[in-house]
Amino acid sequence: MKEVYHLRLRNRLVKDILPIGFGKILGDNEFAIRVVEITRSDPYFELLQKRYRNGEEFILTSWSVKRNYTKQEIGAARLFRVRLGTPFEPCGEDCGTEYEEATGCRVCGAGAEHRGPLYLRESNLPRTDIGHSIADEIVVRRGFAECFWRYNLTGPTFNPIYQKSNKAIIEGWFEVADLPRLANIVEPTNVFNNPLMTLPDMGQICPVGDTIGLNLVSEVYVDVDLEQAPSFFATKQFTGVRRGMLRETPVYLAKPDFFDFVKKEDIRGLSFEIAHLRPGSNFSMQVVGEYRGG
Repeated sequence: MKEVYHLRLRNRLVKDILPIGFGKILGDNEFAIRVVEITRSDPYFELLQKRYRNGEEFILTSWSVKRNYTKQEIGAARLFRVRLGTPFEPCGEDCGTEYEEATGCRVCGAGAEHRGPLYLRESNLPRTDIGHSIADEIVVRRGFAECFWRYNLTGPTFNPIYQKSNKAIIEGWFEVADLPRLANIVEPTNVFNNPLMTLPDMGQICPVGDTIGLNLVSEVYVDVDLEQAPSFFATKQFTGVRRGMLRETPVYLAKPDFFDFVKKEDIRGLSFEIAHLRPGSNFSMQVVGEYRGG
């Protein structure tokens, strides 16, 4: 597996530790951004982490990570992480959907379920086959649902979605509902605000353990009975933050039959990473402790 981080850095805060020509500089003033692609084994990555630890938390403006796998790694995988594309808005709550907050975590609120129908604005639904709102309400086209059934896949149910304006059913779209949450996230998964952090942000962690941090920085390791798990399911723990209409989200997981279905039917709107099985492990605060790589 090759892992490459895409970092957008404030150039005035890193130009003394990064060489000329390293990355691409956008702008020519004190607000210039340096865009770099870097691996964890690069010595400059450690320098950036040290600068971040020394109080320059604002050096990083945004980041993403890309993991590429060999055909052999993909073929041997027993479980995959499902990554959905860019979320759309407005979300259900903005369109009249009511949430029953008492069904979520009593501390952080993660996992609250909506009460009654999901209302959305049809014109803002994604152009892909599957997508999710900023509140992580997952929607799929009818063709996705029909193929899911035809392949005899298991996991969620598919419920109608209703139009915000007139409360009529939105034809051709379904909500992904009742997705089983079965897997425990375990070591050596790492959950931070961003990849330059090496210690957890305790303010982002629920003391009950439902929300375990802001972002999944590493590949995910889980404990789950794969023989009993459906084709498409989720973790018991959440990442993210409750802010405005934003809601925490579990990590979505899929078995090879779901992966094969997506590839054969050329489903648009999601991507995959390999997820790792660690049966018998337990989640602990070390999961969000100092990053050890991997």
